[in-house]
Amino acid sequence: MSPKGPSVTFIDEADGSQVARLGTVNRSHPKLPGSAGIYAEIVQPSSWDPQLKSKTQGGPTQYAYTDFPKLPKGCPLY
Repeated sequence: MSPKGPSVTFIDEADGSQVARLGTVNRSHPKLPGSAGIYAEIVQPSSWDPQLKSKTQGGPTQYAYTDFPKLPKGCPLY
C-alpha cells in the first residue's frame, strides 16, 4: 500500500519471477479479467482499508480476503 493506493503483482513461487500474463491489479485496474484463470480483485481500492479478494481453485472453495498493510499515521492517500 502506498499513497497512490493498493497494488498487487503476482509472483511465481517456483522461481520468484513475476507472472507477466496476470499483470498488476491496482486502484485503476482493480480486477483481473475473467480469462486470467484465477480470481483477484481489490475490494474498496480507494479506501483506507482495501482488501485483496482472491480464489485460485474452482468449485466450492471460498474466496480469501487479505488486508493490505496500513499507511503510516499522517501519510496522505491520493
